Amino acid sequence: MANLTSYAGRAAKAVSLSGSAAANFVSSAKRALFYSPFDKLLYNQKYLSIVVDKDSASVCMIKMSSSGHKVISKNAFADTLPTPDELVSLLTVMAAGGSASSLKTILSVPKEWCVIRMAEFPEIAIDNISSAIAFQIPDLTPFAAADVYYDFQIAKREGGKLHTVIYAVKRQAVEPYIKALEHGGFTVESMTLSPASLISLLGQVPALSDIIVLVNVKDSHTELALAQRGVVTEVYKVKSIVDNIVKAISSIDIAEISVIINCQNEDLTRELKAVLTCHELKEVLPALNDDADYTLAAAAAIAISRTKTKCINMLSMGQTQRKSLPMALTIILSIAVIAMFSISLYIPIWNGQREGAAMDKQIKALKPEYERLSALQKDTKKIDDDLTVLNSMLSKRVLMLELLRELTVTLPQDTWLARIVSTEKDINIEGYAVNASALIGMLENSKFFKDVGTASTTFKDARMGKERFQIKAAMKQ
Repeated sequence: MANLTSYAGRAAKAVSLSGSAAANFVSSAKRALFYSPFDKLLYNQKYLSIVVDKDSASVCMIKMSSSGHKVISKNAFADTLPTPDELVSLLTVMAAGGSASSLKTILSVPKEWCVIRMAEFPEIAIDNISSAIAFQIPDLTPFAAADVYYDFQIAKREGGKLHTVIYAVKRQAVEPYIKALEHGGFTVESMTLSPASLISLLGQVPALSDIIVLVNVKDSHTELALAQRGVVTEVYKVKSIVDNIVKAISSIDIAEISVIINCQNEDLTRELKAVLTCHELKEVLPALNDDADYTLAAAAAIAISRTKTKCINMLSMGQTQRKSLPMALTIILSIAVIAMFSISLYIPIWNGQREGAAMDKQIKALKPEYERLSALQKDTKKIDDDLTVLNSMLSKRVLMLELLRELTVTLPQDTWLARIVSTEKDINIEGYAVNASALIGMLENSKFFKDVGTASTTFKDARMGKERFQIKAAMKQ
């Protein structure tokens, strides 16, 4: 691979990305509006995976489809870390003849740029864990929250706590590359940790224990990634020497681990297998080992393309990314909902109209009978009113007759009554008697009267030879 950097720089001047902004917009609108439920079966997406290492970089353009993946093109800076402009120049050459906006760009950064920290949070904080992590960033890392991109993964839930792994990368290290890529038309959608991509694919390897050590052997060094239930918790780097690798693995104080070797050097692989007899050995993803230089790049694209796998994306700032429905499907569902809502509103009106017409017919048929019943009701009410008046008059008459009879029986024979005034509540009696005061006691013993007393002063009438009295009494209820 002779001087790829200078070649890319020269070629970038002659080749430009095809398509204009209008064409990109039309293409995106076409994909959205002509969305089909069969898209999952006809899935076809191109990924541009960029892996930046401490002293090198590799790029892989890979096509993902429902049938699998295919590497379209690849390139690398083997012995030097390219500048952002050099990297964009190389990508421009690789994307010649295609639209950069149609590529999903993934940037994988090295462990040297990242900080990995373990933290525990109460399990009840699961709904607000992103905010809790943002608050703890200054305590967990040497950076302020505004100076880093970060994401997290939950390794396990145990004892009412969330054992969480936090990954943070300083903005100062990655923003020159992100801005240069955006200026070249490549929008970075995901930024992950290099070894995490391979770890996320280890679910394809059967019979692994919960703790995995991935030995990723490179030319300049060996990277050891420790993962717990598919979540990277530590990353170590040692020289690519058997003794150093074995010593690093042996320092991991865990009883049951699966050691997975990803190495293209057959001699070194045999030596490691011969020495690491105390651990379960697996070879990682044989389908990717056809080209070791691009294993990480291909793994990143494959891992991100999986909808069910939560991969590290430090650009998300710890926020869970939820996929929205395609525009076409949203429009179709909205139209269907509006149509069903309109029908649901009209059906009751239509039923009401039918029921109203039927009721009108019944009312017309019953109207003569209703008028006859109304007339009878009026006659009945008039009769009831007359009966009420008559009963009232009769009751008063009967009461007065009984009062007169009671007075006749109760009062002495020599008592003369001159006037009687009676109401529903009391009675006023005026007359002449030999002993007027004796009448009060007689009326008190009556079943009709109570609170009997004189209404005015009693005096002697010389002409009659008797006392003139005026007595007032209350009626017993």
